[in-house]
Amino acid sequence: MSLISAFARQALNRQEQIALITDQSQMTYADLLLLVQRLQSALSARGVKPGDTIVMPNRRGEFSVGFGLLASLGAYRLIFASLGSVIEAGVDYDWFVDMSAADIIPGNRQIIMDPSWFAGMKGQPLPDYTNHKLIGSGGAFITRSSGSAGVARFICSDEIERLSSIALGPGFATPPVLGRRFATTLSPASGWAISASMAVLLTGGSVLLLQSEQEKMLGYLDLYRVDSLGTTPAVMNQLLGIPDVAQYLTGLRDLRLGGASVDVSLLERMSKITSARLHVGYGAAEMGLIIGHVYDPENRSENTYLGHLLRDDIIVRFFDEDLSELGDNATEGLVGFELKNPEIRRRYLNADQTKRDDQFGVVGNVFIPGDIMRRDKDGGFHMIGRAKNIVNYSGNKYALDMIANALDDRFQGASHAALINKVDNGLETLLIIHTGMPAMTKEEFEKALHGRGFVIPVTRVVATRDLPMTPTGKVDVAELRKTYQST
Repeated sequence: MSLISAFARQALNRQEQIALITDQSQMTYADLLLLVQRLQSALSARGVKPGDTIVMPNRRGEFSVGFGLLASLGAYRLIFASLGSVIEAGVDYDWFVDMSAADIIPGNRQIIMDPSWFAGMKGQPLPDYTNHKLIGSGGAFITRSSGSAGVARFICSDEIERLSSIALGPGFATPPVLGRRFATTLSPASGWAISASMAVLLTGGSVLLLQSEQEKMLGYLDLYRVDSLGTTPAVMNQLLGIPDVAQYLTGLRDLRLGGASVDVSLLERMSKITSARLHVGYGAAEMGLIIGHVYDPENRSENTYLGHLLRDDIIVRFFDEDLSELGDNATEGLVGFELKNPEIRRRYLNADQTKRDDQFGVVGNVFIPGDIMRRDKDGGFHMIGRAKNIVNYSGNKYALDMIANALDDRFQGASHAALINKVDNGLETLLIIHTGMPAMTKEEFEKALHGRGFVIPVTRVVATRDLPMTPTGKVDVAELRKTYQST
């Protein structure tokens, strides 16, 4: 069975049911099938063929879901990322498809979607994709990740792997997502949002995806009676600062937090304003959801607790700092996750991307995220720390030395160091230490970093006369930690 055939079978029995709600429209199951049909007709008429790689940067929910289904129908390789990031990474592609043209590539590689493509769709006969078969390994889904080592990478999963990931659902252990109305604060084009949306749609539910009105999410939750929400600790922390936030969360039955370890104090605050089950998930773009638990306010867990293994297709291994495996009886160390069937796994789009970090990422058949964990006697996993100098802001991991290098390049003549600055509820943000330039504000540093792809708050800035150096001429980060992270 292919992704498009599974969706078409659901649509056959609920043609007029709302499937997708976005900033700009509401689409039924029938509408989505017709959208996919129009896209396939337009692209094939312009020379797009099975196996072609398409860059699709548009973040509208209609296109994230529509192109996700289209990848299955046409056996296309879909890259959900900006054209600039694809070119910068040296990733090969055949076509660029968007609503407006790009001035950095030749016009013969661009397909500009015109509103006329979608005119008069309503009421048209539905295409029958219920018996569609996979073409080869099917379509491929390619998304950009911050990477386990804080280095941006493009991660590819083929249709068979994506269907396997979708079968896990959006991380809600109980009950099933059948008939749910699901929303997420993540970008509609993120890998997790796509998989979660498809999981809900393939079980007859409805999905709410916002692109440009994330700040209105609470109102949408209430208006459309959303009962399942997927978000991150950073976003939830922001939402909790909104007056009377509890009134918008009364309809929630399940709330899934993922992307980073979640501080227990945040869970405690949430449990006091919503009766929803609080699902905590640990995973990575390279593997999907791996570990999780449902928070129990009556039995307060340790702040390090992540939960139990959620999948039976994974073997957990532990390694020492030299990446030597510690053996079957080990219960603590650098954690690695191995798929029992290595043929069904996600992979870096370009093999040379693994050379950017020779320790962490996918090493052989084992994914090593750089996290140090402990497994207790009951099989529960606890986060002990990380082996790399990496900041994890709500699931987006950035190498601190790369942040410092980016600032050195942006403000030439100055020197910078970046450290982790933990704020409310254990969220990791940035402390920037700089020398050789006039004092700058947190906002100025944030703007400079955002322009270079580091989307993370700067919550503390320190100007100093000199940065301590090691005997080899590098910034002595350990000395800076002693000086500034304890004050």
